[in-house]
Amino acid sequence: MPTPEQARGAFAHLVVRAAAVALLALLATLSLGEVGELRGEMAFARFYRLLRLANISEGSGRPMELATAVQSASAEAELVMTFSRRNPEALRLIAAAYLSWSESPTLDPMLRLRLGEKAVAAAALAARAAPSDYETWLWLARAQTSIGLWEQAQVCLRRARALAPPGMELRIYPEPA
Repeated sequence: MPTPEQARGAFAHLVVRAAAVALLALLATLSLGEVGELRGEMAFARFYRLLRLANISEGSGRPMELATAVQSASAEAELVMTFSRRNPEALRLIAAAYLSWSESPTLDPMLRLRLGEKAVAAAALAARAAPSDYETWLWLARAQTSIGLWEQAQVCLRRARALAPPGMELRIYPEPA
């Protein structure tokens, strides 16, 4: 028969083991939750590389390479939009890239329309991730005008102006340099 001292020691040992198992289960759960975020960040790295490739292709006058790079970058951007919804900077860059590509005369018109729609989706996610950032609202307004959503764009522009630093003048279309 164990002594009371031995019984307390065995119970304490059991409590420590149970706490360790619970902690490991918690860490495993948290790790699984962050796998998606990691997947989104890796997709953003691939997107950024393809964005640079698309910019080079556009500058060199090779429309087929541009279309391939844009479509590949778009696939990576979709992963970012799915898994990294809490990264407004990445989403804003994606929206800006989509918007730029939607205005490229060398791309197929139907592709350009889809890119404009995706620009709105990415900018909306960015505004949702950072609702107090005036830049996300400005990019959302710009993206909306690209597909003809003028009234919604005006609402977003008013929101951006309300959030912008005092004295800052915001326009949907920036002044030419």
